[in-house]
Amino acid sequence: MNKKLLIALGSLVVFFIISIVFIIVFSFSYVKKNTDAIIRLERDKLVNLIRIPNAVPPSNPNFYSITYTWEMETLEKEVTSVRVISETAYSKIQNKILVVLEKPEAADSSVFNKVLPAVIVDKKSLNVALSQDQQTYAAGEGDFYNFVKIERDKNLKVVKVIWEIDKEKFTINNQHFENLNKLPGNLFKILYNIQKTLLLAFAA
Repeated sequence: MNKKLLIALGSLVVFFIISIVFIIVFSFSYVKKNTDAIIRLERDKLVNLIRIPNAVPPSNPNFYSITYTWEMETLEKEVTSVRVISETAYSKIQNKILVVLEKPEAADSSVFNKVLPAVIVDKKSLNVALSQDQQTYAAGEGDFYNFVKIERDKNLKVVKVIWEIDKEKFTINNQHFENLNKLPGNLFKILYNIQKTLLLAFAA
């Protein structure tokens, strides 16, 4: 009786270990592979709006957003930080993506505004940002986004530029989104968090 119980417990432990190993391997080989490809895809699409230097990697990507931060220098040798936050739209129920270009908290608004022409690629968006009389622009036919919204400080300096984009602009005919959509939403999020936690643990 004890022998049978030990064999059953041993089998259960082996099954548990195999299951854990399978889940970890799957979270990297399937989930991470596809999410990494989506990050590259979204970055390639963002060139329609923003000029992100090739050498700037995404910092602290998570399930909901990707962040890029770098420094810009004006002709007068003034330096400011620039931050771009792009939603991932991994969720099946999300059909819009927000992209935000913003001034980090410690950055100087005046210097940040000076580098906007070198950062914002879309001319219509840049014109709205440079015009103190205009806060929003509803996109027309052929525009990559639905609208652009400008947020200013009390001195009317731009501190944030927000674009809304239809998710289908990123997902149409994209196999990586289709692969992730095959997974139940909660399972996908769990697997994503497993590989993310392991990567952070190894990095530490």
